[in-house]
Formats: sequence, structure tokens, C-alpha cells
Amino acid sequence: MKKSLSLLFALMLTLAVNAQVFLDQTFDGSSLPSGWSFGGEGKNSMIINGSNFCGGSPNEVAIAGSPQGLPDFDGAARIISPTCDLTGIGEFLFSFKHTYATSSASFKVAIAVSDDNASTWTDLWSQNFSGEGGGEIRQTVSIPEEMDESSIKFCVYIEGDSYVNNSTYLWIWAFDDIRALVQKNYDIAVTEIATSDIIGIGENSASFVVKNNGSKAITAFTATYQYQGYEEVTQDYTTYMAPFTTKTLTFNEATNITGFDPLKLTVNISTVNNQQDENEADNSLEKQVSIAMGTTQRIPMIEHFSSSSCPPCVSVNASMKNLTNNNPGKYTYVKYSTSWPTPTDSHYIAESNTRTQYYQVSGVPAIFTDGMDKGTPINQSTLDSRYNTPALADIRGAFNIDGNTLNVTADFMSFADMSNVRAFVTVNEKVIEKNGANGEREFRHILLKMLSGATGTALNIKAGEYQRLTFTHDMSTTKMQDINDLEVALWLQNLETGEVFNSHYAYEYTDHCYPVQNLELNVENGNLSITFEAPEQGTPEGYNVYNNGTLIAEKTAELSHSITANEVNVISVVAVYADDKTSVPVVKIDGTIIGVEETAQADNTFSIYPNPARGYVRVSGEDINTISVYNCLGALVERVEAKGNTTSISTSSYNTGVYFITVEQNNGVSTTQKMVVTH
Repeated sequence: MKKSLSLLFALMLTLAVNAQVFLDQTFDGSSLPSGWSFGGEGKNSMIINGSNFCGGSPNEVAIAGSPQGLPDFDGAARIISPTCDLTGIGEFLFSFKHTYATSSASFKVAIAVSDDNASTWTDLWSQNFSGEGGGEIRQTVSIPEEMDESSIKFCVYIEGDSYVNNSTYLWIWAFDDIRALVQKNYDIAVTEIATSDIIGIGENSASFVVKNNGSKAITAFTATYQYQGYEEVTQDYTTYMAPFTTKTLTFNEATNITGFDPLKLTVNISTVNNQQDENEADNSLEKQVSIAMGTTQRIPMIEHFSSSSCPPCVSVNASMKNLTNNNPGKYTYVKYSTSWPTPTDSHYIAESNTRTQYYQVSGVPAIFTDGMDKGTPINQSTLDSRYNTPALADIRGAFNIDGNTLNVTADFMSFADMSNVRAFVTVNEKVIEKNGANGEREFRHILLKMLSGATGTALNIKAGEYQRLTFTHDMSTTKMQDINDLEVALWLQNLETGEVFNSHYAYEYTDHCYPVQNLELNVENGNLSITFEAPEQGTPEGYNVYNNGTLIAEKTAELSHSITANEVNVISVVAVYADDKTSVPVVKIDGTIIGVEETAQADNTFSIYPNPARGYVRVSGEDINTISVYNCLGALVERVEAKGNTTSISTSSYNTGVYFITVEQNNGVSTTQKMVVTH
């Protein structure tokens, strides 16, 4: 019996240590997380909003009333958690972030618990707030003794009257990052691997987000990262992190990625303050990353929601005007006029409302940069950070005017395969002058029409290729003031994640910059031959030719080049027009073999067919044990056991290119043949 009790105690201790965090919700999805709910008199005035007013990452919970187009309420608006088992926990730390804006209205904010499935509530902490403010609330609490600790629901709520009159009302209350945990002294957590899901071939580091979940400040820790198949990189960080603060960090040493196969990236923290972390369960994360053929300059996409009847929008508009004036060529911009607050903005259109709903905007001003809410207004640091983050897609376009007809041609190119991404094309007026209800007289980058439709145009783009879109529109049907003051914004976005891959303004009142045609590469005797043809339209002043991101010919008139071949050659050609206008690049790759050589085939050793392969390849031969497939860089793609004299291998998931099949016979002899995959 003593032994059983000891085992039980050990098991309970293990569970207590490993389960110290029993609530950790960031509300980053587009809907309420599973098990969470809204409750109280104000439940219909609560939404998941695509903002980060609280300072975390989008999304967050927002509570509002009629000034933001939601129902008014008098009572409580509750954010209710799933059921938690807190048996034997005792004291614990409960925290959340909030930001609020009211007129003169006062609201109670509280942490409460229920053990009867949210029928009744008991406050653990409360405080009254009014005006504007916010921050992070951290409170040490415990479950009342009379309550059933095994079936606890938590809620964070506000209580008050959302609308008393025109001078006493709730503008918005936002909540985010609700956590409940038993706090250790030293507990650092890797909360996110911030490295992009797609990275370019070549030098790549890793970025990650860490949070101090402990009660003591962190001054130093050791972290490692590793791309699958490459050496591990270790770095000692000296940094100050107070309890519950978060930092995004990047390793100094990069890894030279030489292949195009997807890789697992792992980030791990081994020590904190020169000692072992007291909770190692959250010290490591991993993610799958895809490898692109290259990267290009990013132009951040700014989407700004505003209204001429919104008083808080005035100062934000002024800040954004100053930011954009100081950063020419470093942004693309569109401003959506909303239908609220009243009176309705005269430049409101239905397409603006579609984007408002997509981003779940419940209050203006609201600004999204590359699909992420980075603050209202955006500061120089945010813009610089995005501008200096390489992009995996390139965009070029141009527009001209024939009478009242706008003509747009745009090319969308990607360095990686992209399926079901959306191309957006909008026509905006640079400056509109009118009398706004908020006192403003000048409004910038105002949306007139979404040529691509409010949900964009679906594109499937193969790596190194481009897709072309053309649009015409009668501008007399819009709320345009000056046909000579238009701009066309172009961007490429994943609507599921919100990520904007890149953006660009179209070249104004001119012809499109067409790219080169029929780029071909050929390696022979260690030399790489590069040939291409002139664009189908237009007269470039020359061509820029790049190999692995390095310029090898600038504004050359030559349509053919010969260079010494590298192990991997990613060739990119850009057509350069007058005034240094450029086309999208056309890209191809040719790789010599790393670690794989085609061997002379003995008579009747094995055969492969069809070759080139599309959806499958059959490998036939006698006495074959294993079959291995390598890409052109020598990386193993797949290894299978032979099935009799003929083995079929699916190539549907292989990228187009050259592969090598190696068969190993039962007598140990290996033979390799080349295979080409096309789709």
C-alpha cells in the first residue's frame, strides 16, 4: 500500500509540474477557440477582432456598443474559459491584457470563477476603470474553499452601461492573452518560431519569440536552432526580461541552405540565468519550412481603415502622412472608408465593408501592415522592419488612361510554388479634398474601386513563373475627383493566414514593363549557358542578369551569356526600361550534382519508365533490394523497398526537375540513372 501511494504521489507531482499552465489563450484565430464562449447581457456586443490594441498579436476580443455598430447593453460582458481542473493547485497567477476607450463611462473589470458551468460567478478580483488606458493585469488568486476545484470555469468581464447618452458611452474594450498558471521562479518559454514558412536558398538564420513565465527576471539564456540535416547553431543571449514580458530575437549566425527540399526547423532553450529551467516542457518548438529559389525586396502593404466622421482618426492620419512623406518608395497604401461612425463617409463603398469584415475591424482608426495589425499609427521602426524582411514574390504593373477608361496590366511572380493565393488590385485617389465631419479637409490614398474584387483574384503560381492580370474600368462610375491623381495598388495575399507576400504600386500613366521570354539554361563542360528572348512588347533599355542573387550583367543588351557553373545556379533576368522601371524577374534553376553521379549502367541492371515522368515512374530489374531517389543537389527524396521485379513510385509530389535513381542489388552493387520529372 505504501508503494502504491508513493507512485500515486509521484504521478500527481509530475502532473502538477508539467501542467503548471492551465490557461493560455491568445485569441489569434478568426473565431472563438474551442471551449471558450461569450456570456452575460453584453454577449452580442463581443467579437473576435483583427486588431492588437492590447499589444499582442492579432486577433483579440473586442467589446463595443452602438458607436461601433454593435448592440448596446447594460450589465456584464463575459469572456468564459473551458472547464479546468485545479485540484490541489492552491495559489496561482491569473493575467490578461486589456485596452479601453470610453467617454466618461465607468466600468467594472473583474476576474471571476464558476463551478456550476457558468450559472453563477464569484469574483476573485475587480477594479473600476474609465476614460482611456490599459495594460496587463496580473493577480495572485486562489479558488474559494467551498467551490469544486475539479470543474472550474474562469471569466474576465466588464460590467456597466455601454450607452447612457452622447457623452457617456463605451467606445471599445479589448482583451487578449488570458493566462492562468502556477508560477516558477525561472521559466522561459519559446512561444513562436518567427521564421517565415518559406525561406530562400542560401544564408538563413532563425527568429523566435520567448516569454518569461517565471517570477524572477531573466538576464541571460542559451538557445539553439537547427535546420534538419545542417549543423546546430548555439548562441548565448544577454538580455533583461521582466516577468511576463516577451521578446523576438534572431540568431546572429546563419545557415547556408543548399537544397530545395522542405526542412524541419527546431529552436530550443537549454539554460536560463546559467541554470536549468524549472519548466522545460515549453522550451522547444519546431516547424516545417519550405525553400524558395530566392528572395526579393519587400514593399510593405498598408491597409488603413478610417472615416471622415471619426475624431480619433485625425491625429492618426496626420502621423501616417508624415511617415509616408518621409519614406517614398517604401510602402504601398490603400485607405478604406467605413460606414460608421455617423455620418457615413461619402467615399464609403461596399467593397470597403468586405475588407472591414475580413479583418474583423470593429473600430477606427485601424491599420494593418502586410496583413498584420502593427499599431495605430504605424511607426518608423515597424515600417523599416517589414521593408527589411525579404519577400518571396515580386509584382510589377502599369496603368494608363484612355478618356475615362482605366487600363491596368500586372504581373505577379513567385520564387516558390504558391497555390490559391489572392491577387488584389485597387485604384485609389492620392488626395481627395472635402469637408469631413471630423474637421479634416484632406484625405489620402482613398479607395475608389477594387478591380480584382473585394476578395481578390485566385492565382496558382509555379516557382520562377508569373501570372498576368489585366483590368479595364470606367472611372466615371466611381467617386473620383481628379482622373490625373490616381494610383493603383497591387498585392499578393494568403486569405487564410492574412499574410501579404509583397506589394507594389503600378507604374503611373505609362505602358507595362513586360518581362523577357524563353529563358533557357544549359550546363556543359563546367560552363553555364544562359539565353533568353526579348519581351513580347515594349523596348527595354537593357537586362539585369543575376546568378544566385548576385548581379553578373547590368543593363546589358546581350541576350546570351556564358559563365562558370556553380553547384546550384539560380538565374534571374529582369528587363530594365526607361527611368529604371523594371519588369518582374523570370527565373530558372540548374544544378550540378552534389554527391550523386550517374553511373555506367551494366547490361539489363535496371530500367526506368516513363522518363520524363509525370505522375509516376516504374523501376524494373532483377535482384533489386532498395531504390533511392535523390534530387539534383544530392539530397535523399525517398527510399523504398523493391517490390518484385517492378516497383512503381509516385512522382506527383516532386517538383519539376532532374532527379537520380539509385538501385542497390542484393549483392551490394549500386547503379544510378538520371530521371526527369515534368508536370
